[in-house]
Amino acid sequence: MNKFVFLLIAFTFDAFLPAPQYFIKSPDQQLSISVNINKNISFAVEYKNSLLLNANRITMEINGDEVLGLAPILINRSEESIKEQIYAPLSTKSSVINNEFNLLTLTFKDNYKLEFRAYNHGVAYRFVTSIPNEIIVFSETVDLDFDKGSSVYFPEEESIISHYERSYKYSRIGDIDVDKFCSLLF
Repeated sequence: MNKFVFLLIAFTFDAFLPAPQYFIKSPDQQLSISVNINKNISFAVEYKNSLLLNANRITMEINGDEVLGLAPILINRSEESIKEQIYAPLSTKSSVINNEFNLLTLTFKDNYKLEFRAYNHGVAYRFVTSIPNEIIVFSETVDLDFDKGSSVYFPEEESIISHYERSYKYSRIGDIDVDKFCSLLF
């Protein structure tokens, strides 16, 4: 009976605990990413303490039967500051690119990691696997929420074949028709 009462109390408290949350800021401390891990993985991006976007869910389906980011079990996390120079073989504006960001790496059970990068002027994430064989990516899902009053440079596409050479039209998000689509350089 005592074991049953203890388990009941433990499960009750667990239900009211907030989901684990992890943070990383850009090198200039102006931009921040907060990552929540619950039944799935979500993240939010803020600039100067103003919310820019919420990604309610990020997943990647691989090999037709496995979904990374669904029911995630975190086993490790690490942070690192990167400051390097990349030498471009074909220079455009410059032959040297300064690459500076803070990196949050979340390692999950099932042989994958999720890396978040916070730059001074942007964010990035990527899935990294340590699956021994070749993998086939079937789909990647990112559910983004923006405030209706937000504006974006929208590179509207006409087909899924893209060379990323579209005109970037400045538009309010609420004015973009639901049947329009664009390519994202994530």
